Amino acid sequence: MLFCGGLMKRYDRPSEPYYFEEVIGSYFTYHRPTCHIIRQVARHNYKRLRDHKEAQALWLKPCKHCRPAFDPSLVRIEPPMETEPSQEQSVQTKSVSMSATKLADRRRELLRLIDKIDQGVDRPNAEGVGARISRLTRQDLIPREVSACMRVITEMRNAAEYKAKTLSDADTKAVEASWVVICEWAIDIGISLPADFEE
Repeated sequence: MLFCGGLMKRYDRPSEPYYFEEVIGSYFTYHRPTCHIIRQVARHNYKRLRDHKEAQALWLKPCKHCRPAFDPSLVRIEPPMETEPSQEQSVQTKSVSMSATKLADRRRELLRLIDKIDQGVDRPNAEGVGARISRLTRQDLIPREVSACMRVITEMRNAAEYKAKTLSDADTKAVEASWVVICEWAIDIGISLPADFEE
């Protein structure tokens, strides 16, 4: 990296300089502007931030690849949750269950990701999604913990579509948490995601 009066060239926009402490935020993490991963950040998740303090204030984690500045004293701790919500709070709490359409969209994006991982590999005809995930896990192309998250999404979608199951709040949280794990892993290994894959 060349310093030129406090300015350096950005990796994603070389014609545009940036100041020394500037970082680029995405949905989960923040990066140095010279990090190759920021080319994969969806436009609606792209955040240009003054420094790592601003990124940490937004609950973003530092990138594992470019290792931008990080201040442990700024780590925010979530307040403890009440063990039993009052009746007023439980009445006001809105049930947020995932629709079958959104679940089908999640599975479709998951299939696109699996197709990217599975490129150039001879595979049996009529191999189901679960069988593909198992095979790719055995071939060490997908880590076991990520494959478990992929199975959560596919099984919840199957239950919603074939058994008309309505996802509970806990089911929805499990699907969303699995989705976050899959997205973070895909970004970490440098797989470019569709624009709507990161949310």
